[in-house]
Amino acid sequence: MLYLPLAALWWPAALIALVAATVARHRARLAAEVYAELVESAVDLHLDRLLTRLAESRPSPQQGRSLTERLRRGL
Repeated sequence: MLYLPLAALWWPAALIALVAATVARHRARLAAEVYAELVESAVDLHLDRLLTRLAESRPSPQQGRSLTERLRRGL
């Protein structure tokens, strides 16, 4: 975004802005994928403790879906 005002005065800055935005988007997507895998691994490793703190027994698949919805809504 900082290159855009410069692009009005110097046309190569528009190319630099486009490349920077493309690279940033790609790297953000990769970082989000890695973060999602780490969160999933942490939940898999600590599921028993999580269920104990939530006062829940090991869920069936249907209960697991409802528990996921409960956690997404912020308890």
